[in-house]
Amino acid sequence: MPNVVIAPQGGASQHRRPWEVVGLTAATADADVGKPVKLSATANAVDLCADGDAIYGWIDSIETSTSNGRVVAAILEKGTCRVTTSGAVAIGDVVEAGANAAAGTAPTSWGVVSTKAVIADLIDAATGAQIATAVNALIADAAAGTQVWRAITGGTTGVDIVIAKD
Repeated sequence: MPNVVIAPQGGASQHRRPWEVVGLTAATADADVGKPVKLSATANAVDLCADGDAIYGWIDSIETSTSNGRVVAAILEKGTCRVTTSGAVAIGDVVEAGANAAAGTAPTSWGVVSTKAVIADLIDAATGAQIATAVNALIADAAAGTQVWRAITGGTTGVDIVIAKD
């Protein structure tokens, strides 16, 4: 089982809620505690994040029951948690999922994250198409009030940092 540290920082509240998790089996689900999840196309469910996905929350614990044939997990949707970097992360950076262990494989640390490369996306495309896509995504997130996980401590590759989402 991974070393899991979830502790409120500076009065921040924790918010956990049960979700169905697509693609996990009851036999191996305990190994997935500590991994980041994203909202699923399946109603009322989440999926494990792939490298580069926006993080909705973190698997905090696995329930003993199932729902619709899927594993049920308590998902940490906001608050603070300690994660491991897969590159340099500065205070205030928005983080996304890094390359995490496959489903059913225990992670070596609580969730791997990397810095969301919004600025690189904005200047990468010579045609301007990617610029428009990235800007439109940022505008849509702002209009929808989308909340993101941000680094409240920083570090380099392989360092544990603390992230928060209000």
